[in-house]
Amino acid sequence: MSLEAALHLVALRGRLMEGMPEGAMLAVPQPEARVRGWLTGDLWLAASNSPSLCVVSGTHAAIADLERRLASEGVEGRRLHTSHAFHSGLMDGAVEAFVEGVRAVRLSEPAIPYLSNVTGGWATAALVTDPSYWGRHIRDTVRFADNVAALLAEPESLFIEVGPGTALSTFVRQQARPGETPPIVGSMRHPQEDADDLAVTLGALGRIWTLGVSVDWPRFAEDERRRRVPLPGYAFERTRHWVEPDKADVNKARRAHAMVQRDDVGDWFYVPSWRRTALPSATVDPRALAEAWVIFADRGGVGDALAARLARAGVDVTLVRIGAGFAAAGSGYSVDPTAANDYIALVSQVFKSAKRPGAVVHLWSLDDPAPVVAGARDLGFYSLLYLSQALGAAGISSPLALTVVTSGVCDVTGEEAIVPQRALVLGPTRVMGLEYPTMTPRHVDVEAGPSPDAVAAQVLAEAATKAPELEVSYRLGRRWVQTFEPVRLESAVGASTSRLRDGGTYLITGGFGGIGLVLAEYLARTRRCNLILTGRRALPVRAAWTATLAANDDPGVSRILRAIEGLEAEGAQVMVGQADVTDEARMRAVVDEAYGRFGRIDGVVHAAGVAGGGVMQLKTAEAAERVLAPKVAGTEILGRLFAERRLDFMVLCSSLTSVLGGVGQVDYCAANAYLDAYARWYTMTTGTYTLAVNWTAWQEVGMAVDTDMPDSAKSTLRERMLAVGVTNQEGADAFARMLAGGPETQIAVSPVDVQLMLDSLVEERATEAAAPGGAAGPAAAGHTRPDLSSAFVEPRTEIERQLCAIWRDLLGIQEIGINDSFFELGGHSLLAVRTMARINEVLGTEVPVAKLYEGLTVGFLAQVIDRKSGAGGGDEASATDDADARERRREKARRQKEHQQRRLATSKR
Repeated sequence: MSLEAALHLVALRGRLMEGMPEGAMLAVPQPEARVRGWLTGDLWLAASNSPSLCVVSGTHAAIADLERRLASEGVEGRRLHTSHAFHSGLMDGAVEAFVEGVRAVRLSEPAIPYLSNVTGGWATAALVTDPSYWGRHIRDTVRFADNVAALLAEPESLFIEVGPGTALSTFVRQQARPGETPPIVGSMRHPQEDADDLAVTLGALGRIWTLGVSVDWPRFAEDERRRRVPLPGYAFERTRHWVEPDKADVNKARRAHAMVQRDDVGDWFYVPSWRRTALPSATVDPRALAEAWVIFADRGGVGDALAARLARAGVDVTLVRIGAGFAAAGSGYSVDPTAANDYIALVSQVFKSAKRPGAVVHLWSLDDPAPVVAGARDLGFYSLLYLSQALGAAGISSPLALTVVTSGVCDVTGEEAIVPQRALVLGPTRVMGLEYPTMTPRHVDVEAGPSPDAVAAQVLAEAATKAPELEVSYRLGRRWVQTFEPVRLESAVGASTSRLRDGGTYLITGGFGGIGLVLAEYLARTRRCNLILTGRRALPVRAAWTATLAANDDPGVSRILRAIEGLEAEGAQVMVGQADVTDEARMRAVVDEAYGRFGRIDGVVHAAGVAGGGVMQLKTAEAAERVLAPKVAGTEILGRLFAERRLDFMVLCSSLTSVLGGVGQVDYCAANAYLDAYARWYTMTTGTYTLAVNWTAWQEVGMAVDTDMPDSAKSTLRERMLAVGVTNQEGADAFARMLAGGPETQIAVSPVDVQLMLDSLVEERATEAAAPGGAAGPAAAGHTRPDLSSAFVEPRTEIERQLCAIWRDLLGIQEIGINDSFFELGGHSLLAVRTMARINEVLGTEVPVAKLYEGLTVGFLAQVIDRKSGAGGGDEASATDDADARERRREKARRQKEHQQRRLATSKR
């Protein structure tokens, strides 16, 4: 028909239908065969949009009755915003009048092939030139699902949605076979989206072109006038910004170049394994490592046996035992594991003595925490955190070898009794060496069975040997080193081994977050399942969603609501539960409600978490608990809720940080290491397959996207490796492959070889440990001094000149003035710790890092060092500022310190 005729008929059709009796329409997420069984009385099937989504039309009373019946069967329908019951018997009165109107219009054979919504098949000339066909168009069921099926049967199809939003595109995705979804391009924005209409249309055109469609570009640009416009020249300032690499940097660059990203997702999987190695020599003299040792002694006798062996070798030993508070105890001391001040007192007494310890052996994670008030978390994680902070606060700059000994942390033989809480020690042991340059931490996991003296012999041989491995286990008298072996996982499309069920029911904690929603979308699209999404954020009641989206007062809530609507459009039934995963009562209520609604839960994905952030020196217990709680307490709660309920699987979203560590990530590393151990323990004790996934960073969503970190931390080799992240599509693909794979309880996901990254970390630490001390001269090619709030004042005393040289080396700034602020020069919390360590090493001082925060300038530090050394004021330059000026500097430094701590030592949820 002509355009004029079509416009006439559209207006006529609208007037006729508006005059019919009012009614209602209800979208029902069920297949057509089942929906037809509910059609009684004044109900009609208005549309079959996809194999799992239909629309029912009828009178208001009949639709309300249907809603009640569906609710009793656990099916949630959704009212459409319509005034009438279109495509139903309530439209019968409009049909004949419309057919008569069509008879007055000239109808022709179609010039372009198209599908009929009435029949579901291809439109024919005989069909569409019959006026009665257009009457059926008002009254009959819309056969859109049949239309899509016909198009999907065509080879190399491309779908372009003409109209606002992506509702029809969603129906196509629902109907396409998993892994075979054709290209779908939307040409207009959703009414609620804030995007430029022209940009959306041009973007759609560009994508169509990249998919191989031929575009008539001359016609596209026929209304445009093209002119060549010369660009202005660029005024080159010829300022050199380059850091000359040393040999170590070149080696790092070569190794980084070898860490190429693999394109095939099937090659991104690694499982922890153990490689047997030779035992260290039992004849090594422990005095070669250090003449004074500190032993945090267990109650089982290993610490006493180790002390006896060291004493026979002529080593000075200090024993630290678990007690009610700091006190002298025999040849050592006792401390309360939960009291940070006790560790400060211990360091003051022991590490500032004439014979300073150079080795520490921590054995408290061998103990059963039951006999003491402190739990495994306090005896391991917090004990090591407080010890590190006390050493840093005291300005201890001499090398310190730290051996942390545990039992029940590592799964070597598959028969160990795993104690997940003890795995929290891996946070400090994998982060200490990154944040405290003089510390060399190592983790040794031993068997619980051998005698204390036999274990002491293993620990002594391991601690006294300067082996490069950071992770070692002893089993049956043999030494094992952890590695990560690559395993290939094939595509899960069509896999018969998948633990995912079509139409299954899945609970996702952290379900409002980025990764949780990505995995939910994958499950909805490929399994058309029931989803229970939990999160701490309060969402409006469903009846208020439309108004909430229109107002868009809270973009975060709007994003979640649109995502949930998208899941439902994919065919999923979604239950939303506001619940903090650490609130057992609330989580139990959500689980009970889900069982009442769906009858079962087939799998759990624990994606809730809080990002870590902030160096160990500034870490408070409160900040650490915010990070630990969702993954530790939350996982334990989930374990209890489903201990008696059979699941196909439980997936714990861990992180590659638990394997590699990371600057500022002591709590996040510990929390994820706990998940790795818990997965093995829960699988063994309950029989429920539990998998901890060490995800690398996701590029589009997740904590790596949302968390701030210092620029210098981002630029390290480790952060560059972690920056090779996965896309949402790749992450969902990897998730499906793992659930179709074997029985592994821990899998690392990374496009870059995980073992190669671990080897690089070991090499980095070895290089740093071997680096010679001494004051560094000016950087060969540092940056010019930035614009600062303070005027440049050059150093005039020897101490100031040495301090400026150290700052130049670490900050990469050519000129450092004695009144320049450390943070304005680009320093941050981590670099502050390293700077004070270098100063204490070069000048032979013991100035705590807190002094740098107190003053922030070379001039202030020089005064502190002068007072400690009794050197006095040497030159007149040291006394140029009066008391008022010094007070102003302190106040400015205090404000800058608070700003830096808020920016760098906190984390986003």
